[in-house]
Amino acid sequence: MMFRSVYRSTYNDHHIIDMETALNPELFADNIGISVEDARAMLSLRQNQLIHSEMYRELVRSLDYTALSNSLRQIRALYETHLPELVDYLRDNHQYVGKGMTALTLGNWLLGFLNMPDYLDHLIEIHKKVPPFVLTIGLPRILEILDKAEASSAEWKKAMALLTLPMFAAQ
Repeated sequence: MMFRSVYRSTYNDHHIIDMETALNPELFADNIGISVEDARAMLSLRQNQLIHSEMYRELVRSLDYTALSNSLRQIRALYETHLPELVDYLRDNHQYVGKGMTALTLGNWLLGFLNMPDYLDHLIEIHKKVPPFVLTIGLPRILEILDKAEASSAEWKKAMALLTLPMFAAQ
């Protein structure tokens, strides 16, 4: 995987994140619904190979876009409530000075890029400027936020894990 250094961090005084294990293949396997071996194999691919692989494309095509679209308003509300906490945490504890993604952008980009996988190269390029610790700490927390959704929680978590998987693939 891309992030090998051990880095311990606390989130809200009760989450401890070890960056060596936070983004292990199990996180992706559990949320995407694939085997750990398949997750490990996809993470070992170069980013460009992964997003153009038939397995990845098939997983993206398997998403229920109707369920995602119908629950987008609820997901944006959850993000509006909880994303500022994550950004504050990153600023307070990790000297993050970037601009956090808005609820509108995160929800819309997820649907847009997964609906048009040919543009994932562009998304990866944009996120190269994001410090790796932001993605490593942020993804598990965003997946926790999505647990709070009343509808389509599993589908949103699958979509988020699929969207971010290439960002953690081999460079």
